[in-house]
Amino acid sequence: MATPDMYEQEYRGVMLTSLPVEIILEIMPHIPFSPSQFQTLRKISPTFESAVASHEKSLVNAIRGRQYTESTIASFPGLSQSYTGLSTLHSRLDTISGLSDLWPRLTSNTPDLSWLRDRWLVIHKLGTLLLYRLQDCSTHDARTDLLHALPTSSLATLYFTLYSSLKLLRYHGPEPINGSYSKDDSEARADIELAFEEMLLQHGPEFFLSLLHAGERQGSEEPGWAASALDREVTTIEWRQLHSHTPTLISTLRRSFAAKMECRICENTSKMWEVLSGTVFDDVSDEVTVKVVNGEALKGGMRRMGL
Repeated sequence: MATPDMYEQEYRGVMLTSLPVEIILEIMPHIPFSPSQFQTLRKISPTFESAVASHEKSLVNAIRGRQYTESTIASFPGLSQSYTGLSTLHSRLDTISGLSDLWPRLTSNTPDLSWLRDRWLVIHKLGTLLLYRLQDCSTHDARTDLLHALPTSSLATLYFTLYSSLKLLRYHGPEPINGSYSKDDSEARADIELAFEEMLLQHGPEFFLSLLHAGERQGSEEPGWAASALDREVTTIEWRQLHSHTPTLISTLRRSFAAKMECRICENTSKMWEVLSGTVFDDVSDEVTVKVVNGEALKGGMRRMGL
């Protein structure tokens, strides 16, 4: 027997399908966007489907303008103004929010990780946005070109996100990235961690999160896509670094940063701290975030040499 709720839903469905296209296009930007709900709305009726399909650009712009701030949109400059781009934006914001929710647990009860909060979480997020910008480059050459073009302030935040992600996974990740794996073999550890950095630059934040989840399932028969991909990368990374004519992303990042800081590659980590010690990173506004992601050099502020 039909319930009152079912009758009410059917009534609403009839009301929606009877609306003219102009009203549909006025209503949809006010409905909180999610990929699943948007697909459900499209299927309400042929009228809805036709309206959505034939007014993609204007509808996407209306949803973006109503539901997201200008700085949020500007933080993902590589996304297309399409339904696919809108769905990707929603997914990425969910990922960043989920990572922020995980962060207190990841950095608690471990002295080596407890400092990775507040200021440093914000800087990690900046680097996460840059990882997404790298992902939006359509080719490997476009990614290396971007790494060559970014200023030191952007490269340092990206470098830090690799650094902090690696520190977290040494404690919380699965084998082989977990620090207990091959802990007495410095060459093996160096290869594993180099491979991880390359894969993070290639696959972005979802690679990091997949490894975190795999660490929670340690011992499971199904390690997850990221752990399997890392295993494969470990076997080839050294050869590619030495013999391939195509530079890896991690080697490009290291060389670009060292060249701009006028230092040796082995000094990159200390130079990263030097850049990130600047007071310009003390209070990261939306404006600063957009500048970092878009590759605009940060000016002003002072550096704390003892940080």
